[in-house]
Amino acid sequence: MWMLSMGAAIMVTAPYARTVLATPANGFLGTTIAVGRFDEINAFNSLIPPDFWKSRHKSDIRLSIQKTKGSSDVYVQSNV
Repeated sequence: MWMLSMGAAIMVTAPYARTVLATPANGFLGTTIAVGRFDEINAFNSLIPPDFWKSRHKSDIRLSIQKTKGSSDVYVQSNV
C-alpha cells in the first residue's frame, strides 16, 4: 500500500517539476534556535476530495506525513 501511495504521489507531482531560477543568497543569515532528535517516523499520504469538506474547499487537498528509517535530527532555524 505504501509503495502504491508513493507511486501515485510521484505521478501527480511529476508534471509540476521544472528548473527553478533564484537570486544568490546575499546577506543571508541562518541561526539555529533548537536541535532535536526524532525516533523512526512512518509516512502516510492521502488525497482528500473537496466534497469531504462540504464546499469549504474547491479542490483536492493532499495530505503527506513523512517517513524515516531510524532516528532523524531536526533543526529549527531563523533565516534572515
